[in-house]
Amino acid sequence: MRAWTSPEGIVVDLGPTREPVVAILQGALPDGPWRDLHEFLVLETNGTPRKRCIVRTWSLDDELGATAYSIVGGELRELRVSLWTTERPRVDRREELVAGNLQELPPGPDPAWEVVRRAVAIL
Repeated sequence: MRAWTSPEGIVVDLGPTREPVVAILQGALPDGPWRDLHEFLVLETNGTPRKRCIVRTWSLDDELGATAYSIVGGELRELRVSLWTTERPRVDRREELVAGNLQELPPGPDPAWEVVRRAVAIL
């Protein structure tokens, strides 16, 4: 398990998603860590869950979409990808910051790890 501290609290990597993502949507994600399709949990410093960042997919008429999360450049980012399968196919990507200025928690004794373990145990 990996975790980071940030001004927004603690970010925990929950590992790969269980949400099935069709290959055409995976191909619309940028190369690199986005394609790992990991899920994250953002906690307040006291361990209260603030946001659960889970991979989601959708299909609406001729639009396929996915929301993915990744650590990019020391930030937890959310990416929404929409793929239209009409006569003129197109891809729309929108990226947002979830938590910035991440500092990875090193292994070993740190009170933040106990907060992480308690929060993850109750998921």
